Formats: sequence, structure tokens, C-alpha cells
Amino acid sequence: MGRSGRPDAIDRHRAGVLLPASGTVAVVSYRLGGQDSVSVEAAERGWASRRLGFAVTTVAGSGDADRLVPGPAVDAVIADVPALRSDVADALSVADLVSVENLCPLPLTLALVVSRAVNFLGRARRELVTMPGGMTMPHETVVTKGWDPDQYSKFAAERAKPFFDLLAMVQPVPGGDVIDLGCGTGELTARLHAHTQAGTTVGVDTSEAMLAKARPLAGDGLCFDSGDLSRFDAESSFDVVFANASLQWVPDHPRLLRRLAAGLRPGGQLAVQVPANAGHPSQAIATAVAQEAPFLEQMGADPVAAAHAVCPPERYAELLNRIGFADQHVRLQVYGHRLASTAAVVEWTKGTTLLRFQSLLSPDLFSLFVERYRRRLGEALGEQAPYFYTFKRILFWARLPGSCPSGR
Repeated sequence: MGRSGRPDAIDRHRAGVLLPASGTVAVVSYRLGGQDSVSVEAAERGWASRRLGFAVTTVAGSGDADRLVPGPAVDAVIADVPALRSDVADALSVADLVSVENLCPLPLTLALVVSRAVNFLGRARRELVTMPGGMTMPHETVVTKGWDPDQYSKFAAERAKPFFDLLAMVQPVPGGDVIDLGCGTGELTARLHAHTQAGTTVGVDTSEAMLAKARPLAGDGLCFDSGDLSRFDAESSFDVVFANASLQWVPDHPRLLRRLAAGLRPGGQLAVQVPANAGHPSQAIATAVAQEAPFLEQMGADPVAAAHAVCPPERYAELLNRIGFADQHVRLQVYGHRLASTAAVVEWTKGTTLLRFQSLLSPDLFSLFVERYRRRLGEALGEQAPYFYTFKRILFWARLPGSCPSGR
């Protein structure tokens, strides 16, 4: 547990959003009053809001709520059904802030839902909040599917080395608030929580499969929640923003770093590690295969855009200085991994690099993609057992001016 009562619910409700000093919170959910995860999460948001001093009104499609709307409540926000839209509009008109559980099943529709829902808010202060991180901005995102914790964990020890190097840069913030963007299965987030001595650490990931592994580790100020880090839009909410091997999935790093910096309090720390191995055959061959038929036709647009999101290390140093960080450390490091054979490189990339193609291809075409990639990579690397796999990564840490009070 933690500081008082049910602190995880309170901390998750506070994470990533500057709450008004007082007023009414409207909690909107598909369901309320049951034992399913949606109902429980929505109920905890209402409970946490009351503990933080707010009046609460609830809106749901079914169950025990102040205002019941036929069918899923949030569908009334999207659908052109005047009666339903009117009911939701009336319920939200009394709210200073709206907290939505399970807003919509597809993140790509979030911007549309937000734009319509905000129109229903009746007072001057208009905020739509989802947990975690105030995910309300319609930023471009890279959607991946098929995260397999078992596949990813095949090389857990090798993937952990950069994490611990990055962690060593972070200074403890006793009693502070920390967020881990791209927490995966949570074991390393727990190490982050212990190292920083934080009062609250929130691990965020898009993969429910990863989060299912992580959530049993929650407790004593550590919690996990689903969220798209590309939509992170907090304001002065955290003492540490930590992102290990996750930002490479998000485009436009200059804009992204400004948003991450905005989420820090004075004296707050930003710690990031990103792969920078695009020139290695394991990456370059995947990019080349993606631009061939029949894969390119099904993937459309630019299937390799994510590969170009990472900046050179000197660019990160320039950006951190321009944003206003007082101290920084940026380095390019080569990690050497002794794998069983060159064939093991395919297993490595299936857990990470190849996911961006898997998300755009049918299962049959993705299987064909992997086989072509496997053959080309074997031709380029030869048959080596063991195989020394070199992997370049950029690690950087920066701190804003000011002091970060402890014992929060």
C-alpha cells in the first residue's frame, strides 16, 4: 500500500494533470458498480477525487451511476443521437474536470472523441483527463501490436544493461513522483522506484500483455497503467521522467522532449535511453525488406518512419540546452552481446524492431516478411556461432534549474 488509505488510486488520479483547486469531477465510464476492471477503475477514480476534496458526479452506460445513458456512455459523445448527446451534455455541464475510464477502444479515435467531449464542458475551465499523463493531445503516434513479453524477455539480461547505466545517472528524489514511460513487464520499474526512493512511481505502457505481467508488482507507491507515451501532456507533475528504450517508437523528438520537460517540476530530471543502431545489418535489412513487394503495398505510407525518429547524440545535447536544462550528460555507447549464433539476432528483432512491420501486415504476409528477412540477414552476417552482436545506444540525463523538495 502506501501513504494513506488507497494511495495508488489517488496517485494515479493525480498523475500527469494539474488538478483544479476545488470543484466537481465527472467520472465517465462504460460501466459502474460491477467487479470488472472498468467498473473498479472508474470507482477508484471517484473515490480518489472525493479524497482529494472534489464533489463527484458519475455517468455510465450501465450499473450504479448518477446519470445512466442507454448504451455505452462514451458512445453518446461520438454518435449523432440527440437524446444521448443531450444526456451526456447535461451531466458534464456541472463539471470542472472530466475523468474518463476506457474512453474508446482505438487510440486513433481519441482526438475526435476529445474534441467533441470538450464541447460539452459547461464552465470556463475545460479539461478532459484520462489516466495516466493527461492524454488529450492529438499527436501523431506509432501504433504497434503483438508485444510478446516472453519473446521480449528472451534477452532480458542483455536489454537490462542499458537500463542500469541510465539508472545510475538519476539522483534519488525521496518522497517524490516518478513516471516510467514504456515500463514493459515492470521488473525494471520496480528497480527505478527503489533507486529514486519515490513516494509514487507510475509505470506506463501501451501493451496490455506487458502490463498483465507488471501489475502483480504494484504496491507501496508503485503502480502501473495503460497509456500512449506519444500523448504525454503533463504539467509540472513529476520529479523524474524516465524512458528506457521506448521513445524510438515516437516521431518528432524535438517536440516530444519539450513535452516531457513540461511534465517536470523545478529541479526535475529527464532520463532517456534510445537505440541508435539503424546502420547495423539487423536494422538496415529490415528497412530494405519493408520497401519491397508485396510488403510495401500493404503497409502503405512510410513503413520505416519510426526508424528515423532517433536523433544524433549531439542533437539531443543541443535540444536539452535549448529547452533550458541546467545540467546534462549525453553519450553514445556500444553494447556488445554474445549471442548463441547469428540466428539469434532474428529472435532479438522479433521482440522489438520487427513489431512496427507486424502491426501493418497480415499474419501471412508478416510470416513471409520474417522469412525473407531471416534469409537476407543470414547472407549478410554469415553462419557464426557464437555471434558478437554490437548495439549502439544513446543515453542522456538532464536536470532543470531549481531544487526539487523531498518528502513530498
